[in-house]
Amino acid sequence: MRQETIKTIADLKQIIDETDKLYLYGAGSVGKKLISVLSEITRLSKIQAILVSCVEKKQSVSKIPIVEYKKSLIKDNEVILIATTAYSKEIFDSLKKDGIKNTIVLDENFEKVLDKFIYEQKIKRIYATKNRFLQEFKEKQEKSGYDIAFLTPPYWDMYSPFSAVPCLKAKLIQEGYSVYQIDIGIISIHYAIKRYGNKVAKQLLSSTCYDELICSYEKNPYTSYGQYVDDMDFLQGENFDIKKVKTRYKTMNFVQKCVVDNFYQRIYSMDISSIDFDNCTSIVDCVENYNLDFIWDIFEEESVRKLFSALPDIIGISITSSCQFLAGCLLAQFIHQIKPETKIIFGGSCADLYVNSEYPQKYDIYEYFDFVLIGEGETAITKTIQYLQGEIEVSEIPNLAVINKNNQVCLNHIMVEDVLALPLPDYDDLNLELYLSPELILPYQSSRGCHYGYCAFCNHDEKYRHNYRSKHMKKVVEDLVSLSKKYQAKCFQFVDEAIRPDCFRLLVDEMESNPEFVEIRWFYYSRVSREYDKNILEKAYRNGCQMVMFGIETFNQRLLNFIKKGISAETSKYCLKLFKQCKIKTYAWLMDNLPSETIEEAKGDLEEVKRMREYIDAFSVGPFMLVKNTDMYKNLESYNIVEKNDKDPLRFQSHNNGQIINKEEMLRFDAEEYRQHQLSTFLFGNRYTLFLTE
Repeated sequence: MRQETIKTIADLKQIIDETDKLYLYGAGSVGKKLISVLSEITRLSKIQAILVSCVEKKQSVSKIPIVEYKKSLIKDNEVILIATTAYSKEIFDSLKKDGIKNTIVLDENFEKVLDKFIYEQKIKRIYATKNRFLQEFKEKQEKSGYDIAFLTPPYWDMYSPFSAVPCLKAKLIQEGYSVYQIDIGIISIHYAIKRYGNKVAKQLLSSTCYDELICSYEKNPYTSYGQYVDDMDFLQGENFDIKKVKTRYKTMNFVQKCVVDNFYQRIYSMDISSIDFDNCTSIVDCVENYNLDFIWDIFEEESVRKLFSALPDIIGISITSSCQFLAGCLLAQFIHQIKPETKIIFGGSCADLYVNSEYPQKYDIYEYFDFVLIGEGETAITKTIQYLQGEIEVSEIPNLAVINKNNQVCLNHIMVEDVLALPLPDYDDLNLELYLSPELILPYQSSRGCHYGYCAFCNHDEKYRHNYRSKHMKKVVEDLVSLSKKYQAKCFQFVDEAIRPDCFRLLVDEMESNPEFVEIRWFYYSRVSREYDKNILEKAYRNGCQMVMFGIETFNQRLLNFIKKGISAETSKYCLKLFKQCKIKTYAWLMDNLPSETIEEAKGDLEEVKRMREYIDAFSVGPFMLVKNTDMYKNLESYNIVEKNDKDPLRFQSHNNGQIINKEEMLRFDAEEYRQHQLSTFLFGNRYTLFLTE
């Protein structure tokens, strides 16, 4: 009897080359990795089948049939490779009893060998793709027709565009500059779906997903796993068809819609890595080791090729989240390699995070960017262009962070914008059909800053949150009408921190009086308030208000007072009931794990949520994290915090009347009870799911 133990990829290749026909025994994680490796080193046609002990619920891998093992299948000259390391001895002994002569066993450490090989092949592929495009763009660089271009790296919200860059573009056009914008993020998501779609679809079609997630949903319409799989036919094709899903979305049941949402979220999370500036030792090393699998695929897209073949002299990269930072640095590095003289601006809220972080080598940022702008960007970008064109001194650029070689940050004067002077956002250049919402939803901002601004857990810059500025509501409604006509958009989300109730009243009155404001639907963020009444909400509903999103945080009045939320639990209940009565859907943002919160208070809060169920259409809950730039972080003792943990902001320690809170118990409650209740009532949908569900 022939038995061989494979320890290296070279050993594996030699065995395969000497074998005419091969069976794999095992379709688990090692078997799947083995298929991936074999596709790199040999012809997959050599593999006759994947053998398993039972074919039930098994799906084919790479078009290789999966069949139940039977001794009669295997001929004397055919080889079985045991595609597992965990149970190889048991399988080998069983095959030996059956008289199978040719068996190959993987070494117990072979999965690590597979992982290393797969990673190395991935890196080779990524660098080959990058270098191919780098060479192409360096050789055919043409004169740009734009003064500046803006890029948005991959980000988590794939349903509609961000409003920040369209606002910047509009302001610069108003100032007489030619501007191009491109959303790298949404383009990359489409390439990620091509790369990972089948893998994610299999996860969602698995019995594990059905048993652990779908079955826990209280309104689950399926009586069996098979029925669920049959209804998820949009996941079963060769490729995930986004257009088909958009067309069908209205007729889908709620579970199908949530599965679509979860499909997109899993796609995003496959290869996106955040960065923690406070605990990072080298952003240069992080960028060097960040290998986003699909980032260079985007250069197959015509709009991306067009821009990178004719780069303007100034590029702005808008980074609003730390999960965009590494991809943004990669893009900046790539641009400098193509056209070294290009000046690149780093802006967006992530710039504020970077400047205010504890990262010790802040000067490293100039490895990728030439300018760092914090805060609001319209005037700052305009002045930066003027400086680069030799019209003003660098000291005249507001919101500019200058970092010296000693890693000290010097800020030019900080300013906030006059929102009354800001033009209509410009979404031209963006391919709006790429966004994943089945109906186009455009963001619009009617105000900046926060009209309250004193929540102790808020990490917005104080100058921003304490400078609430609202546009005139007549202009807001005119803007919405203009955007609706220009982009054929009937859905809008207000992305204000929160619309003030008196402004809401004026807004709805203007909508009612404008004869062109028709068939437009919208949703918005709000603080709870007794200023709302039935008359204004009924008018709002008539004029397209479909959903409100409230920052409820908690129904515990002691905690509301403690975190300086400035609202009462009774007002929260009043608003939820009133909005629901007026047919406006309610989405509640909730928190647990607050400083000084006891497990009894957390459980009581969950019971209150359950009692309010008929008035809350959906909610999102998450554990509070103690992060920088919040009043709580700056005043630990005042908020009963006895120990912070910058490496894991969830695990700060606090007390209630001297009694230390059991952190593990609290986080276990959050995961196993509070969030499980969220899943059972709303599954894994998001705010767009609720807005788009009638």
